[in-house]
Amino acid sequence: MRKFTFLKMMLLAVVMLAGSMGVMGQANIIPVRTDVSGFTTWSDTDVAGTTYIQLLKATSVTITPTMNFDNYTDETLNFKARTFGGTNATENELFVAISIDNGLNWTDLGSRTPASSTLTAVEAFNLSSYSGTQVKVKFYVKGTNASIGVGIDDITFSGNTTSPSITATPTTLTSFFAYVGKTSSKTLSVSGANLTADIQIVLGGTNSTQFSVIPTSLTQTGGTVSATDVIVTYQPTETGSHTATLTLSSAGVTDVVYTLNGTSNFEPLAAPVANEVTEKSQTGFTATWEAVTNATEYELNVYTKAGTATGEPFDAAPTAPTDWQFTGISSYTSSSTGYYGLTAPSVKFDTSNDMIVTPVYNSIPSKISFWYRGASTDATSALLVEGTANGTTWTSIDNINPLSTSGVVKEYSNIANYNQFRFTYTKGAGNLAFDDFTVYSSDYAITPITNSPFTGITGTSQAVTGLSNAYTYYYTVVAKNTNVTSPVSNEIVVALTPTGLTSTRIDAQARAYRGKVLFEAAAGESVEIYNTIGQKLVSTTAVDGLNEVPVNAAGVLVVKVSNRVSKVIL
Repeated sequence: MRKFTFLKMMLLAVVMLAGSMGVMGQANIIPVRTDVSGFTTWSDTDVAGTTYIQLLKATSVTITPTMNFDNYTDETLNFKARTFGGTNATENELFVAISIDNGLNWTDLGSRTPASSTLTAVEAFNLSSYSGTQVKVKFYVKGTNASIGVGIDDITFSGNTTSPSITATPTTLTSFFAYVGKTSSKTLSVSGANLTADIQIVLGGTNSTQFSVIPTSLTQTGGTVSATDVIVTYQPTETGSHTATLTLSSAGVTDVVYTLNGTSNFEPLAAPVANEVTEKSQTGFTATWEAVTNATEYELNVYTKAGTATGEPFDAAPTAPTDWQFTGISSYTSSSTGYYGLTAPSVKFDTSNDMIVTPVYNSIPSKISFWYRGASTDATSALLVEGTANGTTWTSIDNINPLSTSGVVKEYSNIANYNQFRFTYTKGAGNLAFDDFTVYSSDYAITPITNSPFTGITGTSQAVTGLSNAYTYYYTVVAKNTNVTSPVSNEIVVALTPTGLTSTRIDAQARAYRGKVLFEAAAGESVEIYNTIGQKLVSTTAVDGLNEVPVNAAGVLVVKVSNRVSKVIL
């Protein structure tokens, strides 16, 4: 017996819970009418009664106050009714009508006829198909007999409340990036429903002046704001990281707040393109280069070199060279114009965590260099350069970000005791071309000439004098303006004109055979081999007699032995 009682209690609790869930969100649109007096907002004509409304005459009518259905859904009319003064099918029929224009025009909803003289709930009227802010409902009878009619009570208009709301998409805004003086914009789609006031759009926070928003308010009509584009623009006037807030608000609505983050740098300059020398003598030459947009001056670096440099052109990419490690690597081919260094192919990073690892070098390099170019990369794309001295612990040398979208050569001489190097790509957008990795021996040295670098050059040429034709010279150019310095240009090799003495051989008399360059030389003479665009492929010292120098390249090569020059095809 106890078990049965407990089960009944549980079932009762479930029923009560289900009932409460069914009315969740329900609210009375206007106060329930429970009496004749005390409801002055209703319009009563020829009504009788004290505790409930009696409608007995053809002129008897009661009309609700104006109701706003736009703030509700599933509107319903419920009430109780009874016969009054007797039973008569005509006199006991109660009619209900609705108006959505404040009573100017009426639509009949139907009628209800109570079955007895006891106030009893009648079938509800579903009003969910009606909307507007000027809704009224009236109750009336035919009233052919002034003593027989209908009594009504507990008149209830209810609906699911529709709270005012603001909807904005996307729900978050990704970080902005723009160069100083430039802009970056993002778009929100903003709408509102059941509003009682316009939507206000306000910027605030620490760096709000670095952002702007259009429009700053959205006008509601009938409680609604249709989906509208709101443009948020980052317009930095200084470098650095900037934060702000964007707040969308309206009366009775929880604010919609966005956190804005922006990062700004000065716009970089493209690397200059240095030209081959056409004007030179025994003691000097004129360096020339192409103009760079937004540059106000240039710096020319002229120097000599000594020592050994070994290059890797990645000619078999995407296959890794001997002792190299490739992870996720593909390649840019000869058809990918501009996306390789000296010759195609080049290494292609196209997915985050693509990686290349160099061999372990027998001696500690003095410097490394490589060519790279970002292909449609964005501000979040980066190349991590790392070094290790033990093959286990890797240390960051640089994280290149943002990546240049024009081809540049990067050089690093701050490489401690590292004898192995690793390059890892982080992809925000686009891909990365990587080529012509060069490692320089510990005896490798670059010696600037007197007065180099030449600074403050406003044109695109500079005469260099006071040189000796016993040396090979090199030059690079960087572009500058008030805020930034460009990457270094390509390197140009300059061999000055010979003295003209009969004892000096102009031709090095070199030849090519099975991947090697062969030539005669005296012990200790300097040997340098270049490709046709001026990149030095080999720098070494000759032995006495026939020299055989392997070269990992193909095509036309320039061979310089001391001050003698020759061309070969390998």
